[in-house]
Amino acid sequence: MQHEECPDPQASAQAFADKLLDTGVNLDFSLRSLHVDIDPLLGSSLYCDRDSPSRWRGEASLAAYVGETLRRLFDGQWEGSFNASNPGPNFYRSWVQFGEFRYFPSHFLSYRLKNSMAETGSFGQHLERVLPVIGRRKAVAATGAVEATAGEPPADSRPLVLPANCIQGVDKRGVQFLDANNAQRFVSFAECRANATSTLARSTAAGAALVGFRDASANPAWIEFTSSPAIRFVFEPRETPRTSPGARFMARRYPPGYLELLETLGEFDLALGDLG
Repeated sequence: MQHEECPDPQASAQAFADKLLDTGVNLDFSLRSLHVDIDPLLGSSLYCDRDSPSRWRGEASLAAYVGETLRRLFDGQWEGSFNASNPGPNFYRSWVQFGEFRYFPSHFLSYRLKNSMAETGSFGQHLERVLPVIGRRKAVAATGAVEATAGEPPADSRPLVLPANCIQGVDKRGVQFLDANNAQRFVSFAECRANATSTLARSTAAGAALVGFRDASANPAWIEFTSSPAIRFVFEPRETPRTSPGARFMARRYPPGYLELLETLGEFDLALGDLG
């Protein structure tokens, strides 16, 4: 399948949808099309030959379609530079901005094409992780306030940010912590699940165990719970990384206390959307 050179991701997405319509695939820029059509396309012959230039154009066009669909549905804006001939540079240089959140369409698609669905999960599962974030991160440029979307609880301020060492304990009900005034506070997982699931309901009810989001690649790394208001715990990196290459990687990706909190949440069958 051939694709015209479209340096504009919006034009590339439209040209891709028009070409596939001739084959009986109706990419109509709807949320349903992302759930129904993307996984079959990723498994199709269009993407089998990784060394084929036509396959590169197909991957770039598919990323443009995913990003453009989400942009239209959630009022985003394309940023960076888009390469229609080679998807490689798009991994770092082409994204859709939703308030303060950057969504890179190429990240999941590239990883999925290099691995199996068993390793990466389906594109629908990927959407379950990112849709709540896209909905919550639409900021009002003039004030910096977070704008609420339909089906989402109002958010009148940014998350309360606290150091992770203020956490006093974690059990199946929630997180006990001390706030900046040294007062005892509590994050209820029941409230977090309700807030996260209200946004996920637009796509699937499978996000019932979602209680927040995390980003180990941020500096500092953080875990945010979707309470009202949201509570974000930041984790400082290790002062002295270990010497072995594997240890240096783990020290960089998981600062002290980070992995331990993830494992504790996993024991209670609770999940965090991964933004890193």
